[in-house]
Amino acid sequence: MTHRDPIGLAACAAMAVGTALTITGEPPETTWAAMIEAAARQDSVTAAVMQRALADAVNGVEPEVTLARLGIR
Repeated sequence: MTHRDPIGLAACAAMAVGTALTITGEPPETTWAAMIEAAARQDSVTAAVMQRALADAVNGVEPEVTLARLGIR
């Protein structure tokens, strides 16, 4: 990690956990939950955004809709 910004820390933590769990063969649901939990330890706002995006994906919301709603382009 190169900066101490909470968003950067949360993203790095989530990706590290997600990569490790994927490599070890954990199911996606377990991996997603662990990634959000890891992010939450660094930044609750980032974890909440991840949770909303995951809920949209599970519910079949088009990615463009989710990205627009979250203000990500």
